[in-house]
Amino acid sequence: MLVVSDTSALSNLAIIGRLDLLREQFGSVHMPPAVAAELKALRDSEASRLLTRAVHDGWLLTLPLPEEAAFPTELHGLDAGETEALRLALFITADRVLMDEQEGRQRASSLGIRTIGVLGVLLSARKAGVIPSLKDEILKLRRDARFFISKPLEAQLLAAAGE
Repeated sequence: MLVVSDTSALSNLAIIGRLDLLREQFGSVHMPPAVAAELKALRDSEASRLLTRAVHDGWLLTLPLPEEAAFPTELHGLDAGETEALRLALFITADRVLMDEQEGRQRASSLGIRTIGVLGVLLSARKAGVIPSLKDEILKLRRDARFFISKPLEAQLLAAAGE
């Protein structure tokens, strides 16, 4: 599966110590240069170490964005990481983009790009028995990564996970 990531999915999973789930679920993950640059500014030293290790191990890959990559009008107004991730996904015909921000996901959908976020990755891991508790991971996301998830969405995900 060909997957491109925005910054937030990588940083949030690294912050809670679950970056390895991406390798398990997708094999490799590609990111454009803007995402790589944004990750270098991450202040969490352990998360930065995990990201550096993933790059060193060769499964988190930076792909340059070719000049000829399309820049659809739907992408105007997004931040640099989201814009480059979606442009790269279009250029390489990615199967999925890892992205959490609602605006970016909506624009991806309008371009026919399928997305999955941190919560989808965690739910898949829970269903596969890779993690023991989705609820615990959501708690870590809130506490450590300051990740917002509404109570109704949390309840829906926990029910889907059988918790």
